[in-house]
Amino acid sequence: MADVPHESGTGTPRTTEVPEALVDCHHRLRKVTALAVALGQGPAAPAEEIRDVVSKVHKYFTVALPLHEEDEDRSLFPRLLEAAPELAPTIALLRADHHRLAPPVAALVALCGQLQGGQELPSQLAGALAATAQAVAASWQDHLAIEERELFPAARRLSSAVRTVIAEEMRARRAHLPA
Repeated sequence: MADVPHESGTGTPRTTEVPEALVDCHHRLRKVTALAVALGQGPAAPAEEIRDVVSKVHKYFTVALPLHEEDEDRSLFPRLLEAAPELAPTIALLRADHHRLAPPVAALVALCGQLQGGQELPSQLAGALAATAQAVAASWQDHLAIEERELFPAARRLSSAVRTVIAEEMRARRAHLPA
């Protein structure tokens, strides 16, 4: 399948291959949380950089991550359960994680919302941004590792036809996004 354009923080993966598109989302989660940590821990940043980083972080966690979770919950997990029922306990854990990990993400999104359009990053918000982004990164670390270690290899073993259907469903979810 052809690669599709990618913009950091959006729900559009650089590739439509399954599970590589999902791995790409994991890399972006790690990247945007690292950007937020660096902004919060670094010296005073110019207003443009503050707006750029908080916009990317906010967009990733309000657009891309929900799409990623839907891709897994509605497209990948059901196909894996059918092809590899022994993954049921792992998939149940990961589905529960999607709900358990929502509060730290919501805190980061709220903080970014406060900072959007700002001209400066007050020191108390800088520390909160860094700490909250670190908490999000830490809370997702095991979840991402389990998917990458256990689920994505199984996804690569799904038939080409099944992976194509998953990719088409993923594309359909993103059809409404601006280019």
